[in-house]
Amino acid sequence: MREIINILIHLFGIFITIFFSTQCYALLANKKLIFSRRNFFILVILTLLILLNNMFMIVEIKAAVAFLIMILCLNLLFKDKLKKTFIIYVIIYMVLMLLEIVLSNVIFTFNLIPISAFSITLVNSGLSILIALIQYGLFKIPFVKKVLIKLIDNAIYIATLMNVLYLLIFSLLVVGIFNVYNNETTESYKIIIIIICIFAILFIYLINTIINSNVLKLSNKKLIEYNDKYSKFLEEYKIYKHNIKNKLLSIKSYGNKKVNDLIDNLVEEETSFTIKNNNIYNLPNGIKGIIAEKLYNINIDVVIDNKIKNDPFAKLSPKAFNSLSECLGIALDNAIEASKETDEPIVIVNLNEDKENIFIKIGNNFSNNIDIEKLGEKYYSTKNRGSGLGLFSIQMNKLVKENITIINNFYYIELQIKKGCNKN
Repeated sequence: MREIINILIHLFGIFITIFFSTQCYALLANKKLIFSRRNFFILVILTLLILLNNMFMIVEIKAAVAFLIMILCLNLLFKDKLKKTFIIYVIIYMVLMLLEIVLSNVIFTFNLIPISAFSITLVNSGLSILIALIQYGLFKIPFVKKVLIKLIDNAIYIATLMNVLYLLIFSLLVVGIFNVYNNETTESYKIIIIIICIFAILFIYLINTIINSNVLKLSNKKLIEYNDKYSKFLEEYKIYKHNIKNKLLSIKSYGNKKVNDLIDNLVEEETSFTIKNNNIYNLPNGIKGIIAEKLYNINIDVVIDNKIKNDPFAKLSPKAFNSLSECLGIALDNAIEASKETDEPIVIVNLNEDKENIFIKIGNNFSNNIDIEKLGEKYYSTKNRGSGLGLFSIQMNKLVKENITIINNFYYIELQIKKGCNKN
């Protein structure tokens, strides 16, 4: 009978703790847990699984198994992407374990609860519920909630933050195991010191990562501003070309042959850019400025084929956008310089996409021989004048993939980057 009561107390403690954990998740995900039969059934099954895990699983992996069970059930309850569910619950779990380790060590070290006077199951269940309440109250504080949501948003798109979270959760799991074996001794305060040291190091690393991320965001903002300026300039230039041509042609009816010849030459010069690069106006805003800057008013035939409907570049992380801009600039510079050495220079720009990737293909004709086996080697250049560092730096870039082909005396380099790239 006593064992049944202990199991029921344990079951109740687990259910209440899980309930508050789901409420914490809802706070950080800006969602509400809908109380339906389906969700209640999931909570009951989750409670039973955690109970069985606590009763029969070996101590060393209890925490890890419980963690995986919670991830699965939270994903079923809130139907978020698995990565988002994982990141949010990592935050919840870290805070929960910290509170549990600190409070349990304080209680057992200073004998705040005389265990002999109560059921151990009752004490543990009560402590779990108390910790869950404290955590929920902590997450309800607007400042804490705002900081945690910001951390989650950054972690989703920045790989380094994800690595930090992995280290944090691993550290807590290890410390939690040690805590299980030592929380009944007066030496357990050492565990708290270990936790503080680990978190101090990782927290400094985390802050440094966030600072670097903010610097990249500022840089990305400037790049977007420059692109917008170039885009506006192109639109104004297009209008100017249209208007000045009409005005000049209207003057021809009043001029002599010499004046008319001058007007014809002027119209031809002033409209050459628009004719050669007309498709540049239809490029996505994210890279329109970069391509316009490189191809503006050069005496090269430019063929642009854009099959990208929207502007996926705006969804790239700051570092991914910077990396793509750098590689695109280098590829265009190389193409322009190499084609200028031919009798009829041509530069081709093709943009394409699929569900996961963006493709930018830069092509150009060339006059000199290219050793395909040496392509990408440091200091080897496809141009008569060149350091060979441009292509080498593209190949060293970890976010942008490149593919080089040579077809019918045309050199092509295709840049590929994932949409919504979350690498840091």
